[in-house]
Amino acid sequence: MKSGTLARLGAEGYLKVPADARQGRQLLLSDTEPPLLVAACLRSTLDHWQRGGVDLLKRPAVLGTLYSLDLTGKRGVHADPQPSARGKAIATHAERLSRLSQGVFGSSGGQLLAV
Repeated sequence: MKSGTLARLGAEGYLKVPADARQGRQLLLSDTEPPLLVAACLRSTLDHWQRGGVDLLKRPAVLGTLYSLDLTGKRGVHADPQPSARGKAIATHAERLSRLSQGVFGSSGGQLLAV
């Protein structure tokens, strides 16, 4: 995650971000915080697109695409977002992790859970 994305997530209230740049870098490089950082980024993206009238909750490949591009990509929020190859790969990996972790973290029934 880029430091600018971390700052945006903090400003939007999705994460508590340290004011000190060094502590922010430590947060980004932490061994334990990445799941929280990813979840905050995904929630921010879902909310941003929802405010624009587009529901991405059941479109994990599009969400993966936007995660890799940042919030909206070049076109901004629009009615027909399409997944990239990278987004599809991210969604496939997330689905695999979901299947492997069922019963450990709870079951999502193979669907992306809102964070």
